[in-house]
Amino acid sequence: MTSNIAESINAARELPLVPLLDYIRKLIGRWNVTNLKNGVESFTDLGKKYDTMLMDNLELSHQMKVTPSTSYLYSVLDKGKQRMVFLKDRTCSCRRFLLDELPCAYAWAVLKYKYIDHIEYCSVYYTTKYLLKTYEILISPVPDEKHMGNSCRSFK
Repeated sequence: MTSNIAESINAARELPLVPLLDYIRKLIGRWNVTNLKNGVESFTDLGKKYDTMLMDNLELSHQMKVTPSTSYLYSVLDKGKQRMVFLKDRTCSCRRFLLDELPCAYAWAVLKYKYIDHIEYCSVYYTTKYLLKTYEILISPVPDEKHMGNSCRSFK
């Protein structure tokens, strides 16, 4: 199996319709089983991809200097660049906080400064709980052709 979805689907291009659908169902089923297993075995609050992104941002935040302006607005200085973080709106002047829906490095610096749990500022859709819900969907098998009736045989 390849890691590229398009290549995986292209491998089945020459199959007749019913075997093609069954191939796609089996392929997605294998992906779901693998991803569900990874999610169940995760010991983090977030899915692996988002936890990695978050930890990368944490690493970048270590040398930043935070200056409060108000209880929600903070100035963050990093290597001569100044960014503004507004916790109430979950925004930063770098725009990553809003776009990724995860604390950017500047937001991380502010969260550490205020001793706030970072999970409150991550999208709920990145949590392991929601990740596992994604893979709860049943993927039904394609019925055998001889049990499908005449309408499906006309596609041959």
